[in-house]
Order: sequence, then structure tokens, then C-alpha cells
Amino acid sequence: AVPLPRGTTALLAGSDAVVGQRLFLLGLAGAPLLMLRAALRPLWRLLWNQGGLRLAVAARRDPVANAPTAAAALRRLRLPVFRRYAATLEAWAAARRRQMAVTPEASACAAEGLAQEAVPDPSPLIPDLPPEQVDAWLSLFADLVVPEELPGRRAMILPDALMLDFGGGWNPDTLRAGGAMHDWFRLVRQNLEVSEAVITFSRHVAQRHAVERLGADAAKLHVIPHAPPDTLPLLDFVPPTRRRDATTRAQAAELLRRHAAFRGWSYLADFPLEHVSYIAVSTQERPSKNLPNLIEAARILLQDRFADIKLLMTTRLEEDPETPFLRVLSLIRQNGLGLDVLSVPSLPNREHAALYHAAAVTVHPAFFEGGDAPFPFSESVSVGTPCLMGRGPHTVELLERHPELAPFVFDPYDAAGLADLIQDAIARRDEILEVQLAVHARMCRRRWAEVAEDYAVAASGRALVPMRRSGPGP
Repeated sequence: AVPLPRGTTALLAGSDAVVGQRLFLLGLAGAPLLMLRAALRPLWRLLWNQGGLRLAVAARRDPVANAPTAAAALRRLRLPVFRRYAATLEAWAAARRRQMAVTPEASACAAEGLAQEAVPDPSPLIPDLPPEQVDAWLSLFADLVVPEELPGRRAMILPDALMLDFGGGWNPDTLRAGGAMHDWFRLVRQNLEVSEAVITFSRHVAQRHAVERLGADAAKLHVIPHAPPDTLPLLDFVPPTRRRDATTRAQAAELLRRHAAFRGWSYLADFPLEHVSYIAVSTQERPSKNLPNLIEAARILLQDRFADIKLLMTTRLEEDPETPFLRVLSLIRQNGLGLDVLSVPSLPNREHAALYHAAAVTVHPAFFEGGDAPFPFSESVSVGTPCLMGRGPHTVELLERHPELAPFVFDPYDAAGLADLIQDAIARRDEILEVQLAVHARMCRRRWAEVAEDYAVAASGRALVPMRRSGPGP
């Protein structure tokens, strides 16, 4: 027999009339309290949602992750003292994130509470080179104009000009004269004029942004794709086959739990991640990343289909009414997903790889990227987790070389279709991984040394002695 709660036996011994009388008296006594609660509830909601109480509680739990949102809230007060403190707060959070993004050894020490040695910043000084030794200068930032006084050719990298396609999602202040985006476009156009070579990572950026929208000279353009990243060396417990088993999954989960304890994420510090089918997402919140559609797919899986899943994102959850594309946090709140859609921002490299390895599947929902193959695809597949990608000009270019990936590219506007694909991918995880591992192996034939050589050839305008290797290299 199931034991009854304390007091139940006494109620059963009395008559129903006596119980009814007690409930009546309890109702009379509780009515004023219920009325007071109803009267104060709007005020409480106002304080919690709009008055900053929710943000204060979140910042107490994780000050680093919530500092940018707190800074945005302070700026809305429009007073110089709050604006100064907001800038200080953002600088502090950025410095703390840099401290957290340390080597695996230092991260392990931090998890144990040991002191970390400061890593010196690289020197920004340019060595004095004789003019005859300089072939070219390459600007890694599109808005960093190479000075005319420097000897040699000038070249620049143009990753993309995202605001041309998604300008409506940005804070209008950044697009006005004197705003950050306005100045960015002015400097990029200047750099396009003075550079002898312009490097992009894909054909669609070269044509769509550089030529059609920014007026670049097509003769200057060099499309140089990335080499794929490989996160396998970060996890020494994962075998060379890249496939996971119960042991490696448990080790990855333990690595994440230790980091969660270090960061003060109490909900994840003892969470059984190795026993939960979770979706990994590694991206910032930007207009092109299509995260609201992913949140809706997660809601469908959790609330309509009662799937036993979680969604873990490296996305930092921020709010700023003046920046329309910051929608993820409000969508999580509106749909009651606070315990199912979780943010794990600023993960060190090793923990980032562990996030992929222990996941059931990775989803990259973006409908625009500057390159062709999104980095999360290779980062995830290289440690044994399949990846689903949103359709866009980048994946159209990718499928030209790897058409077998087509079943794993989804319509970025169809949340229900994405939910279907996630369920299918979890059910057929090993089968999909086999296909994607074969694609990743072919991608890895292109090495980063080749990318560097292609940059040097484009920037200098002359061929170099070939340095490419037929086998594995650094």
C-alpha cells in the first residue's frame, strides 16, 4: 500500500460535511490574501519583466553572460554616469571572457580553483622591413584601410557585408551618419578603391556584396575558400575514428559539468548530459542566423510532440529594444522554455568541442554565411556528431561540391520541417554521421597552409614556390 501524506488519515476519519465546513472557513480567510495577490500581480510582473528584477537575478547567477544585457539597460537611462558604467561593464565582461577562453590545461586548473597565469597580449608593433622585402600588405579587416605610405601592394579581406541584406534588424543608430555601420561602409568602399586585390571566401559574397552592392572591380576579386576546422585534437579521449561511445560521451559531459560549476551554472553543474538527447547550436545572435525559427522548432518538439530533448546554445542571451534582431531571450520567456533552451556562452575550446561530442545532433540554422561550408559543420562532424544546416547561398555553393549533403539541408523558414528533420537525424544518427564523415574527409584535403599560400599569391600578385603537401600537414 502507498503511504498516505500526513493528515490525510485524520480527514478520512471525519465526515465530508466537516471537511466542507473547514474549506469554507479557509476560503473566507484566504479571500483577502488572494485579492491582494491579484492586485499586486501586475505590479510584480512590471517589476520582474520591465523593472529589471529578472535581469538582476540573472546577473547575480552569471554576471559575465548577463553583463552586455545589463549594459544595454543602463544606456536606456540616458544619463552620462550610466553610459560610462555601461562601457566599463562591457569592458569587464569582455576581459573576463578572454580569461575564460584559455587552454585546456588552464581551463582544468580554473575548474579546480587554481590560479591562472596571465597570457601576454601579442605585440602590435610592425617590424621595420626594408622596402625591397615587402611584396604586399593584407588587411584582415575590411574597414582597416592600408596606408598609402606602406611599400608594396595592398590587399584586403571582405568576409561579407551582411548589413546590405539584413539592415532592418540592426539598431538604427548604427546605420545613421556617424554610426558604427555607416562608418564601416565608408571605410570599406575606400579600401576597395585603393586595394589591388580583394579576397572573399565565396562566390556569392564576391558577386552579391562586393561587385553588385559595393561597386568593387571584379578583376580585383579572388575567391579563396576556407579549410575546414578540426576539433578532434581538443578531445584526447575521442578515438581517431571520431565516433563516440558511452565512455567518451560521459567524459565530454563531465567536462561540461565541471565548467558549468566553475561558471556558476547550477542547473547544468550536475545535469546528466550524457543521458539526454540535446541539440547543440554554436552561433551568435545575428539577423542572418535564423535563431527564432530554431526556437520555434524546439517549441514544437517539446510542447507539441513531447520530445525528450534540450537545446544548448553558445548564443549569449541579450535584450535591447533598440536592436530588433535580439529576439531569442524574449521568445524563450514567451514560450516557457527557460529550462529547456539553455545558453552556455564563451566556452573555452575544449569545452566547446565537448559540447558537440555529447550532443545528439548539431543545428546551424543560418540562411546566410560569408563562406560556403559553415564552420559548425566541420567542428561538429570532426568529433562525431552530425550537423543539419539551413539553406542559403552558402549551402547552395557547398552542395555543388558535396551533393550528398542535400538531405541534411533544410528550409530555414519551415520550423515544423526542421523539427521533423531533427527527429529523423536523432533516430538515424550513425547513418547520417557516416555520410558526413566521408564529406569531411574530402574537405580536409584542403589545408590551412594552402589557404595562406592562396592569400599570399592574391595579395602579392605573383606565383610562389609551391608549399602544398599531398598528405597531412600542419
